[in-house]
Amino acid sequence: DLKEVLYKDKKFGKDFCEKYYKTWKETGQIYDSGNYFELFINSDLLITDCDSFLLEYMPTLNPIIRFERNGSTKLSKIGKLIIEGIYGVKNVDECERLIKYLLSDRLNFIRKQEKYIKPILHTLELPNTEIW
Repeated sequence: DLKEVLYKDKKFGKDFCEKYYKTWKETGQIYDSGNYFELFINSDLLITDCDSFLLEYMPTLNPIIRFERNGSTKLSKIGKLIIEGIYGVKNVDECERLIKYLLSDRLNFIRKQEKYIKPILHTLELPNTEIW
């Protein structure tokens, strides 16, 4: 269980971990049940500041907005393809403007997603089948 690992971590610790989880419960949603694909399918978009779920979320054809930061880790070939298929923002104002744009121009977004998913599947050597 991640929480137990964080309790024991010298940088996190139990007090900080509890505060962290409490903040997320108050401001967002914590999902720690493991099977998150159904959650993805029923969502309208993913806003994130990390790269963990980018590939798994792409088949939903829903928008992905990633907060960019200086000093991000180097990306693999697949990582670079994924980043091309999503939207990057630097702050909350950019994110809000982008959400308004995506709501007004959904069809162009779907075309962008489709354009990037097929090369990613090819790179991963997965069958080129319809995944949505």
